[in-house]
Amino acid sequence: MLPPPLPPALPRRRARSALALSLLWPGLGQLHNHQFLFGTLALVGNTALYFAAIPWGRLAGVYVLIQEQSDAIVDGRTDPSRAVSKVLAAATAPLPDSTALFLTVSLFAALALHAFLTWQAWHHAKHAAPSA
Repeated sequence: MLPPPLPPALPRRRARSALALSLLWPGLGQLHNHQFLFGTLALVGNTALYFAAIPWGRLAGVYVLIQEQSDAIVDGRTDPSRAVSKVLAAATAPLPDSTALFLTVSLFAALALHAFLTWQAWHHAKHAAPSA
């Protein structure tokens, strides 16, 4: 009696699917290529850079102002058009130079890392030996 046949070798990871996943979010292509540590670090690092490119202080200030203006409208201390004007003025005020520079550098770093990780996932999938 013959032993059962071995399962077929796993197919080589497709370069296009690694490219598409990495374009979707950096690190997914590396996880697709079974580069688990690198993929996890890429996911965490690039997500942190994208989050750093959000002006959280400005968003928090606008949120607090919205709450205050909502209370003022309900209490009858201001009319809605004046409250909306205050919120829009606060939301569109220029950022301090240091904050704008930090956000710009963070965004460009995130985009550059995104591009590199996308290329790396595609390159690794295209040139890696088929997995056995």
